[in-house]
Amino acid sequence: MEQVRCVGYGSGAVSKVDPSEFLEAQPIGKALWLAVSGRSMFPLFRGGDSLRVLRCEPSALARGDIAVARRSDGVLVAHLVRATRPFSTTTFLGRTDDDAGVPLGRAIAVRRGVVTLPIPPGGTALLWLLHLGASAAYRNAHARAAAKGLRAALSRIRLGTKP
Repeated sequence: MEQVRCVGYGSGAVSKVDPSEFLEAQPIGKALWLAVSGRSMFPLFRGGDSLRVLRCEPSALARGDIAVARRSDGVLVAHLVRATRPFSTTTFLGRTDDDAGVPLGRAIAVRRGVVTLPIPPGGTALLWLLHLGASAAYRNAHARAAAKGLRAALSRIRLGTKP
């Protein structure tokens, strides 16, 4: 599971609050950065990346968006929206979540090192197609082994560090 934890707000000070409560307390339309841990959305993002999350109503989400949702155990996860009614999410490689949780926001950018890439709302169709291709390929054992090798190689690449 791609877990999102609260790392800072405003001046960059580290927050000690529960990240799901913190995100839920934000007004609709507020955007903030949250840190990512986990590998379920590789290669889109990985542990150490940050997501810019726009607090939104569940009705604002569409298939292919990256939703940030609070699971029943209180953990925030960032996964692809598979369906909106009923709300369902999936990992990038196609594992459907048993507990999609309560959607609290939508990822609008990902930051890795000093590189920040926006995730435009119109880009969700392309993201969904990439997900379908990757999940179909990952069902093949040879493709799975190649993906694991690629993940290991990419994990050693750094896109830069902040000064």
